[in-house]
Amino acid sequence: MTSPSLRPIHRPDPLELLDIRRLTSMLSPFDHGRRLHLEAPVHLHDDDTYAVHFLHLLQCAAGFGIRVDWTAASAPACDPHTISHLPPPTNPAPSSAPADVRRWQEKHHYGACHYRKGPGFYLLRDARNGAVSRLRITGDDRCRALEAHLRPFPPTGLPPDTAPMTSALHRRGLLLTIGTWHLAAPHRLRNWPVPYTTL
Repeated sequence: MTSPSLRPIHRPDPLELLDIRRLTSMLSPFDHGRRLHLEAPVHLHDDDTYAVHFLHLLQCAAGFGIRVDWTAASAPACDPHTISHLPPPTNPAPSSAPADVRRWQEKHHYGACHYRKGPGFYLLRDARNGAVSRLRITGDDRCRALEAHLRPFPPTGLPPDTAPMTSALHRRGLLLTIGTWHLAAPHRLRNWPVPYTTL
């Protein structure tokens, strides 16, 4: 019988992709201290749409401090450094791409790339390269433009007035690209680690 601290899910096929989106939307602070356990190995190179939504799931889980137990069946579809702030696979590196998976596991640091939201502004912090860079976004229009990037979107999925934000995130290395899909790299940090000086 499954432990109540685990929430098992299976990798959906493309027709069942909404299942993983629904699971993402279900994550909340009430899940703090819980774990997501994915029973089937995850393929991050076979389906760009699935891969980018899976990374979004990892973002949401990381933001709430939820542990994700999952195994990788293939190398990530992007540079492991760009996603080193997200929960890495817990299995030994697969023989198909040991270097990329090990690099993700070795470089992982919780909260290395996150954002905080205040009244009328966002604060983005990126320490994936070791040095810390910060970006403050203010103004209703710019905040709305950033918010449009906090979920996976295809190239034609955003209104034209968000293009400057897309370019700004890309220049700063804050935009993940999976095939033709994009997603802002930082995740919202809702649960601070103890001690908080680890960030």
